[in-house]
Amino acid sequence: MALAVVACAPIASAADFGSAPQLYQQYCASCHGKTGNGNGPVGTFLTPRPRDFADCKVMKQITDKTLFDAIKNGGASVGVSPNMPAWGSSLNDQQIQQMVKYLRQFCPETASK
Repeated sequence: MALAVVACAPIASAADFGSAPQLYQQYCASCHGKTGNGNGPVGTFLTPRPRDFADCKVMKQITDKTLFDAIKNGGASVGVSPNMPAWGSSLNDQQIQQMVKYLRQFCPETASK
């Protein structure tokens, strides 16, 4: 009998997200949607539309640093929509790092970059 060894990427646990799920609902869901697909009630009125975090093709191209910087300093700081506000005065760096991990779970095939 042969045994196969399979290597799997670690799956983020709720502890990895810290308070990010609650903070996401408070600060992000109105634009990005409850499931991260960019169709929140406010987001439907924005041009350009908010990022769809469930779009794996796009999310694979975005680094964790870019996500971090966009959350902390606003969308314009990374060359995307100026409609994305800066949350650096509301969220500390640890919360933003947890938020980046949380955003990645909308598309599980994206790994930390």
